[in-house]
Amino acid sequence: MQFSIVAEGVETQEQLNYLAEKGCDYIQGFYFSPAIQAADIPGYLIQKAREI
Repeated sequence: MQFSIVAEGVETQEQLNYLAEKGCDYIQGFYFSPAIQAADIPGYLIQKAREI
């Protein structure tokens, strides 16, 4: 059927590993970032880019 699978609410490395092993297409949750206001997204992305 060619669906893309999105997992929400990922909070631990173990959850991330499990979903990656199962072939989950997209993963989001507090493991990557807490919820932030839309207006704060540009600054957050700039900060993360500097960490790379």
